[in-house]
Amino acid sequence: MLKQKLNGEKIYLKRSDCRTWINARDDRYSKEAFEYDPGMPHKSIEEEITFYEEFVRKNLYLIYGIYKTESNELIGFIVAFEFMKTNSDIIEPFAYNPEGGTCETGIGIFRAENFGKGYGSGTYKIFLKMLKDKYNINSTTILTNPDNIRAKRMYLRLGFKDCGIIKEQQDEFLKMKYDIISENQNE
Repeated sequence: MLKQKLNGEKIYLKRSDCRTWINARDDRYSKEAFEYDPGMPHKSIEEEITFYEEFVRKNLYLIYGIYKTESNELIGFIVAFEFMKTNSDIIEPFAYNPEGGTCETGIGIFRAENFGKGYGSGTYKIFLKMLKDKYNINSTTILTNPDNIRAKRMYLRLGFKDCGIIKEQQDEFLKMKYDIISENQNE
């Protein structure tokens, strides 16, 4: 698998392999993580491996580890999924597409000691640029717990627009959208 490294000021991103994804299960399923994403299903190792083989290896999901630059410590993951070409509702693998498209993204920073230090916003800045440059993504949406005020503030600072509360099954989420094209035109 490609080990592309994307450098930032305090952090860098690197494509996650299956072993890194599995080894971080305890952090991904921690009590802190569950507080911010109560609808997150807990999967067995076998289910995790199947997910990785079915979705990540086929480029239906992009998963990047978030690492502190000074210590190389893995502190979270950022993902992109559900890529759809412009004017389509068919989910496709990530690949360069001159027509552009949209996807959903999500981030998880493992421990509270890493909150409020700019790691999340720094990660998103790098990741959004890569999505535009490499995959021609025009926009992305996120879903977050409506009670996660810290996440909402970060997304608003980054330029995401509040699209309101949506309901998926029995859970409510705040949906936000980011127009990558408009932001890149302002640089």
